[in-house]
Amino acid sequence: MQRRHIRFVLFQAVLLIGLWLILSGVYDIFHISMGILSVLFVLLFNGSIRRVVLSPDDRRGEERVRVGKFLLFCAWLLWEIIVSSVQVAAIVLRPKLRIAPHLLRFRTRLPNLTAKIILGNSITLTPGTVTIEIKNDEFFVHVLTRATGASLVDGTMPKKVAKIFGNEQPEILYDMRHIESTSEL
Repeated sequence: MQRRHIRFVLFQAVLLIGLWLILSGVYDIFHISMGILSVLFVLLFNGSIRRVVLSPDDRRGEERVRVGKFLLFCAWLLWEIIVSSVQVAAIVLRPKLRIAPHLLRFRTRLPNLTAKIILGNSITLTPGTVTIEIKNDEFFVHVLTRATGASLVDGTMPKKVAKIFGNEQPEILYDMRHIESTSEL
């Protein structure tokens, strides 16, 4: 376990230093040493954050991420962001198109806390949707229209997040409810 952790930290360090070098574009001793110091600071800060327990089911570090599935998810999410951006832009530019803002409340069977965080952040990154609250397995999401929440309602996004962690359950989403007024809360 300790050896795997050391390899992971070294991998992060190499990745971050490489990113620093690419983004800075300046390769003198001062800038490279500033990059190394910044990377060390980030790694130390990240290490202390990972020791904080966020919830009783917090098993960070124990989950296995399928890198290929994660990269495919990132590409799919980028496409969803583009499609949703066009939908929201059309709503803004054409006032005749009606919005139907409402809340979606649903529960998930995601395998761990990291998967829930990835789902919540992915929802918020997609224009027209905002994750309002995640409580255990229950999500509250504000959607601008039914179309902007489509990948949630049909379960596509939660299933893709679950696949990142090797969870192939057919029913990731359950207990879905559209809330259109405060009386339904």
